[in-house]
Amino acid sequence: LRQLDMCIKKADFKYVPKTIMKAPRECVIAFLQGLFDTDGSIEKKFQLSYCSKSKRMINEVQLLLLNFGIVSHIKNLIHMHMS
Repeated sequence: LRQLDMCIKKADFKYVPKTIMKAPRECVIAFLQGLFDTDGSIEKKFQLSYCSKSKRMINEVQLLLLNFGIVSHIKNLIHMHMS
């Protein structure tokens, strides 16, 4: 994470590193798994949720998910729900 410049950012300013945005599918999957393992949860009806204080991070995670055909919705600009 230090090499990706993710450790030194305050929560409000975190983002998906450019290397991940351009990475092969397997790397993006591993990145998303790590995010959801740490900052994700399962809600009612098996909906996944990801929380972040960073609007940029939420938008970029949503874009990564869309690249896999996963449609998500941003709720309150700090919550993302996948259906």
